[in-house]
Amino acid sequence: KAIKTAKMIDLSEETKGKNSFIEHLRYSVENDNDQIKIKKAYLLPNFVASCCKRIGIDGIRYMSTGYKCCVLWDDDYFDIVKGSREII
Repeated sequence: KAIKTAKMIDLSEETKGKNSFIEHLRYSVENDNDQIKIKKAYLLPNFVASCCKRIGIDGIRYMSTGYKCCVLWDDDYFDIVKGSREII
């Protein structure tokens, strides 16, 4: 259960054709035989996360394959209730 409020940035919405910056965050760069290949994923997530953390944002909500996820920098926003699967 939640025990305190977290300031989150939401990067999970559909952005195709709307927000080029977030679209580019969803690409990764891989170096394969000295050739750069771009595939859909994340290009700059560590940089963006570091910037968010530095300015006081507690976490990021993001789009994964088919569903939305969130990550918080610290684990003290929730209390785990033993035997419960309910998320409040």
